[in-house]
Amino acid sequence: MKLIKETSTLFNVLNEHEVEIEAILRIQKATHHRDKATGAHIIRVSKYSGLIARHLGYSEKELDDLMLASTCHDIGKIGIPDYILYKPGALTEEEFNIIKKHPEIGHDILKDSKSPVLREAANIALCHHEKYDGTGYPRGIKGDNIPLSAKIIAIADVFDSLLSTRSYKPSWNINEVIQYIELNKGKHFDPICVEVLIANMHEALKLRDSFEGDLSYGFDFTSKLKPHQPEERFQDFFQSSPVGIAMIDQLSGEFLMVNKQLLDYTGYTKEEFLKLTFWDITPKEYEFQGIQQMHDLNAYGYFGPNEKEYIRKDGTRFPIMIQTFNASHTSTSEGRNIVWGIIQDISKTKKKEDQLHGLLGKPDNTQGNIIKAKILALHAMALHDDLTGLPNRRLLADRVRQEIAKSSRNKTKFALIAFDIDKFKPVNDRFGHIVGDTLLMEISNRASFILQRCSDTICRVGGDEFIILLPDIDSVSNATLIANKIRSAFEEVFQIDGHSIYITCSMGIVLYPDHGVDELILFRLADDALYKSKNMGRNCISVSSLDY
Repeated sequence: MKLIKETSTLFNVLNEHEVEIEAILRIQKATHHRDKATGAHIIRVSKYSGLIARHLGYSEKELDDLMLASTCHDIGKIGIPDYILYKPGALTEEEFNIIKKHPEIGHDILKDSKSPVLREAANIALCHHEKYDGTGYPRGIKGDNIPLSAKIIAIADVFDSLLSTRSYKPSWNINEVIQYIELNKGKHFDPICVEVLIANMHEALKLRDSFEGDLSYGFDFTSKLKPHQPEERFQDFFQSSPVGIAMIDQLSGEFLMVNKQLLDYTGYTKEEFLKLTFWDITPKEYEFQGIQQMHDLNAYGYFGPNEKEYIRKDGTRFPIMIQTFNASHTSTSEGRNIVWGIIQDISKTKKKEDQLHGLLGKPDNTQGNIIKAKILALHAMALHDDLTGLPNRRLLADRVRQEIAKSSRNKTKFALIAFDIDKFKPVNDRFGHIVGDTLLMEISNRASFILQRCSDTICRVGGDEFIILLPDIDSVSNATLIANKIRSAFEEVFQIDGHSIYITCSMGIVLYPDHGVDELILFRLADDALYKSKNMGRNCISVSSLDY
């Protein structure tokens, strides 16, 4: 009975249902042994499901039964081979067809039980991958033909999966998750369930914070608290990040951790900075904005990106872009409300904007052509990468939005290819940044040469990462042909300043509208597909194939 008592905070149904509960917990334990990623996931899905069901008017008994039944939604994965279940990259069509059998396997395991809860669990296992518009599996049912319990678990399942790191994708941030769910309202998800989850997002994020991590083999449902310091693998990123990062106590405003870039922005030493609060470096006129940001943090778990100013040690100001998200789970043991802040100095961008506005505000008829030329030059600078001359993310985003409108109108398709250079950092470390910058310019030249159509756009989004827009591409196979040509072009040695440099690249492909219909979601899915290629050992191409 010790196992059951340890779960009492989650499942408050220990009276006449003790045998039922024990059976289901043992099913959970079997599932955990089979697929260790599901341990914490099934508990969080249970919590989200309870939250949604409560606001849909479920009684306490119905609520308890649903939360308990929901934990068996992926029991059918017991029947999926290891090489598919643990595959880090994209699944083949044959492999995907195999994994699509797990709802029916789960239903078959549970359907003949005498327990009402297990029979409900059977329905959930069978239908939680059905979609509201009828495009789901295994039966392709839609709307009210899908049991309400399965529709609740469907959105809870996807919500947690998107927020979690998986073998085939990194975790998404909460902004992206909310946007994805809203875009799929009435398509993947029941509109009412979407409205309930969005309206109670703050509570859902609190539930997530209350259980972060995985379950042990003993199935102890106690949350595993993360240490105060970032994980070891995060340290390099934290200290070498090109933007400022800080850990802040939300209530006091006290800085708890700060990286080198933020110290460089402000001119403080680390010891000096950690004696400050964010109010100390924020001009007075931004106090109301700060109060609004605190409100957004409490209500949604994040705020931004917002523009404001910070004060340097010497008293001068500089413009920043700031985005902050709640991370209370990092220090719950110390009783603090912790937030992470991402801060970028946007002085250069603002200077370009000021130059452009200054020229526009001072017309001179005698020098009209010169002014026009300067305006066009400044406009080009704002939309192109300083190093390679390629379009930057801002220009690419604009072209993608135009392409979405055109493709939607003409019922055509287009592709995005995200790629970056495998192990580019060792090139910089060995040969220096000048050689590294020259290599990036050569890479952009080779890729541009392959793209013969004037409608194609290659963009440098930062560092060694690029994105290509291919209009009027009707299939993944055609996009893959172009991607392979570019990848092959990079395999030829680069001769730079007497050095022979050999590189490879990893690529991810997404197709509109097959994989997504929104600009930000398409960028995110292309990045996820690139992440798959990295996971598969680099120097390969992956196609977006999200399935939750």
